[in-house]
Amino acid sequence: MPKPSNNIRSISQLITDSNDILQSLITQSQQLKSIEDIITDIIPVIFNVGSIKSQKMTLIVSKATDATNIKYQEEQIISTLAKANIAIEEIKVKVRPILDTIRKKPPSPKISENASKIISIYANEVKDQGIQEALVKLSKTLGKNSQGETTNPS
Repeated sequence: MPKPSNNIRSISQLITDSNDILQSLITQSQQLKSIEDIITDIIPVIFNVGSIKSQKMTLIVSKATDATNIKYQEEQIISTLAKANIAIEEIKVKVRPILDTIRKKPPSPKISENASKIISIYANEVKDQGIQEALVKLSKTLGKNSQGETTNPS
């Protein structure tokens, strides 16, 4: 088994040592979290503070309707932050769906094994040629789908 390197440090050492980049990321993260805490009571939706640059704050929401709600309350949010000595002139809102909320294609409905046969029987009884051809085509498509093949009826 190889010996561990002498350069291995604990997480607390990494945070407390003079690592300016990591320290600035931690500070920025704490600032963004404190801003979220300040405006959470005003904003009635789930959001995250994405960034603050040049007195422009970016909020991230999961739905467009939430973004609209935030835009309606922009002045109130800015004034609340001003009371906390945080100078913001503009709020940008980005919509980024949460992965759990992305809609997946619903499963195709189960087709009974004899659906194809039943439609084929009805096709033979229909007198209209166009409807009869459509039912025969549907019957063949359903027959393929019930055998496990996936084809699109057209």
